[in-house]
Amino acid sequence: MSSYQPVEGIKFEVGPDMVDTDTRISRGIQIGSQSKLSPLGNDPELKPALDAVAKDTADLKKQVEDYDVAQATFKKARSALGAGVATWDGSYRLLIAAAEKHCSTVDDGTGLGLVVRGKTSYPLAPPLSVEFTQDLKKGLLRIRVNRAPGMRIVSVEMSQDPSNPASWIELPGNGAMHTMKTPAAGIWWVRAASRTAKGKSEFTLPVSLIVK
Repeated sequence: MSSYQPVEGIKFEVGPDMVDTDTRISRGIQIGSQSKLSPLGNDPELKPALDAVAKDTADLKKQVEDYDVAQATFKKARSALGAGVATWDGSYRLLIAAAEKHCSTVDDGTGLGLVVRGKTSYPLAPPLSVEFTQDLKKGLLRIRVNRAPGMRIVSVEMSQDPSNPASWIELPGNGAMHTMKTPAAGIWWVRAASRTAKGKSEFTLPVSLIVK
């Protein structure tokens, strides 16, 4: 009885063939084509492996094709979905605009299936703070009022003698930003109050600035 004598064979480079699906399919097709012409193609041990690679290559190629079709379908569906969302938003805004024009009660709005926004009531409160700075390069004073929640209109006053109520001069305008040419040198004081149709809040504590 003869024993099997191992034969020192060769080694194969497999890494490049397993980089991605394209390299796998390319190698599988080449194996299937060339092995048919090889004297080892019908070897009892090699043939099952060759047949398996040929079958798996065909399957992988079909799976890649199915994946590409699915990707194209997904991109088309995603584009259509984005367009559909934009179209719906446009129609919804038109409906809201028309409903706000014709609905006069909450029941009118809810009757159309819409959610009516409640009115928010804010208490009359003084501004949160006042920023008073000097721009030496441009020769300007800048006042920025940080308004209280819900307060839109503010009154801003300046004085060089804050202890004298008659010295306070109200600046023109009712916004939160004021810019003016630098006045006479000295210490100037600024304060602000919130204003609504119902009245005026208390003033903030005066903020001082040494004008040069």
